[in-house]
Amino acid sequence: MNVLFFDTSNNWMTVAVYSLKMNHTQRLYLSNSPSAKDSSYKLVGEIEKALGVLPHNKPDAIATCIGPGSFTGIRICVSTARNLSQIWQTPVIGFDSLEVYCRSFRNGAKPPMFVLNARQKKVYAAFLQNNEFHPSMDIHPDTLEKDFSQELQTYQIYTDMESYANRGILLGDTLPLPEATLTHYKEQIMNASLQENHYATLVPNYLRGSYAEEKNQNEKK
Repeated sequence: MNVLFFDTSNNWMTVAVYSLKMNHTQRLYLSNSPSAKDSSYKLVGEIEKALGVLPHNKPDAIATCIGPGSFTGIRICVSTARNLSQIWQTPVIGFDSLEVYCRSFRNGAKPPMFVLNARQKKVYAAFLQNNEFHPSMDIHPDTLEKDFSQELQTYQIYTDMESYANRGILLGDTLPLPEATLTHYKEQIMNASLQENHYATLVPNYLRGSYAEEKNQNEKK
């Protein structure tokens, strides 16, 4: 099975094609750039390049990140995946962005923890614990320090924030890859069907409402 993967949900853009077999995962194409700016039009071009390695220029399944992350980046991921799935009549599977990132670094000396800038004085945070994913959190840094102090001290932190750089690894040249996630969920992906994994069921994982929605809620309190 050939799988097209792409991600623009955070500060980088990844497009990849993998061949999945029960006993083997092979990367056929990878583009991984440190900035997701202008990804609304760059993504289509990269996908066209990736499809060049596939027979008939079409994958057997689509996998994408659905957030949390940038509102615009998530919308680009989800809408592109929906559109391609509808055009190709191909099953589509969405993954939590931070799970993809954490699993990419699962074999390090310490378990991975991601802390990403969520704007509005908050962060998105998640980690792997005994290879189990702790769901992504939209959390204030002070609350993160209080409730997850042990993880912050003992896990390997990966971040896009200068304020956490002295405690972990600042993402830049080293960016997460989807291979570990595709391998971890290989059986689910290989058994995906258009009926069970229909484009209409792919929904974004924003973790919060828009700024306008939050502002209205705060004004009502």
